[in-house]
Amino acid sequence: FISFGISNYKHWPTLDNAKNDVNAISEFFKLKLKFDHICTYTDDKVTKTNFEKIITNELYQIGKPEDLIVISFHGHGNSLIFKNHSEGFLIPYDAPLNPTPFNLISMNDLSKWFRYIKSRHVLILLDCCCSGLSVVRNNSKDYKELDISAIKTHLNSNSKIIINAGTTNQEVSDGGWGQNSIFTGSIISSPIFNNTVGSVFNLYYYLLKTIPKFSNQTPSIGKLQGDQGTDIFLNL
Repeated sequence: FISFGISNYKHWPTLDNAKNDVNAISEFFKLKLKFDHICTYTDDKVTKTNFEKIITNELYQIGKPEDLIVISFHGHGNSLIFKNHSEGFLIPYDAPLNPTPFNLISMNDLSKWFRYIKSRHVLILLDCCCSGLSVVRNNSKDYKELDISAIKTHLNSNSKIIINAGTTNQEVSDGGWGQNSIFTGSIISSPIFNNTVGSVFNLYYYLLKTIPKFSNQTPSIGKLQGDQGTDIFLNL
């Protein structure tokens, strides 16, 4: 599990809870979901260069096909308009206030970087504005239980999923759940991890029902290139 969070930007407005979100969600994945490796990067460690290096160099070298990789980003997001389309970006620590694409982390590039990773299962959690521009929406149906054979099928398939805190142009709340964002707070309090396989699809539908009760934002879900339409299980 790798979590990136920026509260104290070099140029952009400060976020009160981004680093709190990194700490809370990292503790959740370590203690509740029993992930073996937890890495966190905050503030000036979250540059575009470091972000890309961690994925395309470090994960490229150590990621094994059977591994599950989960990455979360907590910070500012932005969109830029190119002719007749908008593209979403993550804003790294040192990006200027009037950035060019060179200064930012493109959602499209993020998707491409994960094509290099050997691991079959990748989940990205984006807690930032404009995160809904990261991928095309997915319309998978909810379910509560799977038999063992179905779980094995999912585990042997490529599952590369993104859950976004909001849709295309929605402002995403930095607080609203104690000292955490509503997105992060909803994830770490979700009941779907109690005595279940921890289906990512079921997590998404829980977030879809819960978050709009607290904030004017609608979580969205999508797939990265190479996904085969299957689920990811966080709590087997």
